This record gives sequence, structure tokens and C-alpha cells, in this order.
Amino acid sequence: MKRPENIKRIRLFKKIQLFLLFFVFSFLTWFFFSLSSNYEGFTNFKLTINNENKSEISSELEKIKIKSKTYLFIYYNLFPKNLVLQTPDIVCKNNKCFIILDQNTLQALQKQSLNATFLEFEKDTLFLTIKNKFHKKVKVISHVNIEPKKGYLLDNPIKIQPDSVIVFGEKEALSKINFVSTPTLYFKKVSGTFEQKIPLVLDKQFVNKVIVNVDHVNFSAYFSKYTEIEVELPIQIFDETLLNNTQIIPNKAIVYLLIKLENVDKINSQEFKLQAFYDPKTKTKQKAILKLVEKPDFVLSYRVIPAYADFIKKN
Repeated sequence: MKRPENIKRIRLFKKIQLFLLFFVFSFLTWFFFSLSSNYEGFTNFKLTINNENKSEISSELEKIKIKSKTYLFIYYNLFPKNLVLQTPDIVCKNNKCFIILDQNTLQALQKQSLNATFLEFEKDTLFLTIKNKFHKKVKVISHVNIEPKKGYLLDNPIKIQPDSVIVFGEKEALSKINFVSTPTLYFKKVSGTFEQKIPLVLDKQFVNKVIVNVDHVNFSAYFSKYTEIEVELPIQIFDETLLNNTQIIPNKAIVYLLIKLENVDKINSQEFKLQAFYDPKTKTKQKAILKLVEKPDFVLSYRVIPAYADFIKKN
């Protein structure tokens, strides 16, 4: 027959066993629940540059703030996931190259991880290590052809940004590169604002030998609606050879002005001067050429009808 004190010990031991079992079960329940719950914080990712002609750029380990299941967060800390930056904009200054890490970059990377929400980068700049020691700055040559829509003309010269790039490579290869060009492209019936990203191309012999700091350039221009306005102007004689006792026939001419449609109301005949000039060496004897010597800045071009005027000496 068991003693009462032994019975008490057995009961106490069983209670302790039950308590420990409950504690372990509770801990495991909490642990698995925590692993499956959402967590927000910074974790490690390995960023790889996937850009043509940039095989010499090393990968970097970066911290990115994410929101995901706790177990995934722990896994990324232990085994950083590789994320690929597709053709990023690489900037090079003072022999150092870097990529700006912004929301656009973050959104591009988000597509590669469906189990986590990407929130922000710990740093705003990813510095790159380039093995090549030599570099040179070369111009961008355009082979882009833009044909405006009928009635439209280019307002200002087309902007190419950047208009020059930095090329990295060995001295022998760099000595043979004097420019980087765009492919031959055609854009037709263009009107209004023109904005286009144009890729850069390298000669096949340099593809695996040099690195270009950017892989595309931005083209921008504006094509305005133009019209031709007819203005009748008096012909003024300012040529010394015609001043004395000379009569111009006719004494007026029609001038056709090419201007923006928006500038039609700005036309004022007082701002124009149409003059007659005579060159004795010309084959057209007794005829003076008509030139528009003063005109507003908004006049792109003009033509005079007739282009020549007869002049008669009175004595």
C-alpha cells in the first residue's frame, strides 16, 4: 500500500507534466501562429544587374522593407532572395557608377515576389563596382527620322537626353569608339508633343568588350500647327544704286509668311520691311531682288511674289 506522501508526489509530478505539456503546446501554437502572421521590417535581398553589356557590374546586398509572413521574413534574412534589376538607369560621375533606388524601382522588383509587399529601400542609392579601369565620354549619334504631320513643323531642335554617354572598357577597345548611336527608326505623321525612349546600340565587335552607362536616351520635341498668311507690303528702295531717279514697278509685292496658327492675330504690317536691291553682276538686268529685311521673330520663313521688281531710271 502506497504511502500518502508518495501519492502526493505522484499527483504533483503529473500536474507538473500537464503544465509543461500545456506550456509547450501553447508555445508551439503561439510560435506557428506568429510564423504565419504578417510582419513588417527590413530584410536582405541580393540585387543583380540584368543589363546588356553590363556583365562587369557586381551584385550588391541591399536591405528592403517588406510586409510578409514572419517565416518568409526569417527565410529572407538567412537566405537572401535574388532580385533582378531589368535595364536600370545607371549614372556615372567621378569614376563612380550608381543606381537611384526609388518607388519605380521598387514596383519593378515587386513583380518578382508575390508573397511579400515591398515598402521601401533602406538606402536611396545602389553603388556599383565596375572592374574596368578606363572610360571615355562620347557623343550620342541619332539615326531617328521624324516626319511631321501635314501642316505641322518642329518648334525647336529635338532634345536628346543625355546627348553623351560614358563608355567603360579596356584602352584598346575605347580607342576605337568615338560615338554611340541609336538604331535607324522612323516616326511618321507626328504632331504636338513627341516623347520617346530610344535604345542605344553598339557595333557587334564591342558588345562584350565595353560597358555603356545608359542603355537608352530620351527624345523630346514639340510640333506646332503652322499656316501660311498672305500680306501685301510696299517695296522700299534702300539700295544706293537705285536711290536717284528710280521707279520700282510694281511698288508692292505679296509676301507669304509661314507662322504658327496661334500667332495669326499678331501680324502687323508695320513690323515688316520689304526692300529692293540691285546687283549689277546679276544676269537679270533692270531687275531688283526683293528681300524681307525686317520681320517679327515668330515668322519661320517667307516667300515674296514676285521675287524681282523692274526699275526704271527717270532720266
